[in-house]
Amino acid sequence: NESGIITGKYTIVLNAFRRDDKAIFTLRYYAAHLDQLPDLDRLILLWNDYTRPIPKAFNSVLQSAEGRILSVTPDCTNISNRFRLFPEIRTQAIFSQDEDLWYSPSALRGAFELWQEDPDAAVGFHPRLMKVSRERYFYKFQEAMESGVYNGLFATKGAFLHRKFYHLFFADTRFAEVLAVVDEHTTGEDIMMLFVHAIHTGKQSTIAVSISHGIMGQDNSGNKKLSTSTAKYRPLVM
Repeated sequence: NESGIITGKYTIVLNAFRRDDKAIFTLRYYAAHLDQLPDLDRLILLWNDYTRPIPKAFNSVLQSAEGRILSVTPDCTNISNRFRLFPEIRTQAIFSQDEDLWYSPSALRGAFELWQEDPDAAVGFHPRLMKVSRERYFYKFQEAMESGVYNGLFATKGAFLHRKFYHLFFADTRFAEVLAVVDEHTTGEDIMMLFVHAIHTGKQSTIAVSISHGIMGQDNSGNKKLSTSTAKYRPLVM
């Protein structure tokens, strides 16, 4: 039911789980740039750790954002919560991301405009080239970014999707067993979403956007780093 759903704006879902230093940095970053994000309806801090209260430092940011930054605490820690359609999400477009990444207003604007051209598409910044292999890690990130050849996009690393795919993630009973495995092992939610999206679109509608500036992250030491991508708003070729 799309009645009352906001079009022309998007929601950021910021996934947070026990990396408080990274989450608070990213939250403060977006709070400081709200005036440059006119298309942002709300940022939802998904506090996926009901066993711990949200620290005071987070609450001060929430209170200063005048309703544009909210928190949601699910009653379980399932990793599939990342794709839950919480009532606080009011928009068609949802941008999901982990807490150790943040995106410039211009990067978000460009990707959102691209998504608006085809709302069935997945538009984001972290493509993967997945291969059948005996290697432990069978998907490639750097290779996909550098070559422009990819066959998937990890939504929670920063991607726009229509809210209907969040609904289908849970509603499509064909994936019930897969969903149980994802939650049991706390991994694989992005790969499952790839399949849900591909099956229900019936077409190649995944667009990875590579930019020279605007994707920021933190390495394992906590140091800031820029993405190694080189082109600005360049859709990579499937």
